[in-house]
Amino acid sequence: MRPVEDVLADVAYDRFPHWWQRKVVWFWDDNLTINRPYIKELLARMVPLRRWWLTQASLDVAKDDELLDLMEASGCIGIFFGLETFTAESLATPQEAKPGAWYSEAIAKLHRRGIAVMAGFIAGFDGDTPRASNGWRTTSTPSPSTCLPERLDAFKGTPLYEEMVGDGRMLPSAVGSSTTATTSRSGRAR
Repeated sequence: MRPVEDVLADVAYDRFPHWWQRKVVWFWDDNLTINRPYIKELLARMVPLRRWWLTQASLDVAKDDELLDLMEASGCIGIFFGLETFTAESLATPQEAKPGAWYSEAIAKLHRRGIAVMAGFIAGFDGDTPRASNGWRTTSTPSPSTCLPERLDAFKGTPLYEEMVGDGRMLPSAVGSSTTATTSRSGRAR
């Protein structure tokens, strides 16, 4: 992690030709908020800089009201979240057993603070149905500000790829290359 002082110097930099380049900061980090003491210090010190900023994070930020307050005060205007799926059977952790309700509650908390939610979804998990794969269109309100649907890919060298090959769920011409899985365990086409 870079020292907070170094990050603040980058955020404060303002020798750009266009006003929006001086105003908007994108933190290119898969989960900027993972180290809570670090991010809380950074955001508290960013408040006087009056910037707008965006990043990627885990939706668990919605469980931390102090962090949400700092995000709002420091100028957060949007966060990308990999929400992945709407089906409980496709999620790995029990705390997310009811994704629709939890997603809606978390999105509402962010929206109340003026923070846009950019949500990434993946279609093609074994537990997915055609309805679940269109979940970004049917989620309960409030819904994400922007939805970015993707398909589940099984890349060579990953456990998913090996599982798909072992189960015979890859097109024969695709075995040995990065590709999309062809069918789920239940036989549904992908």
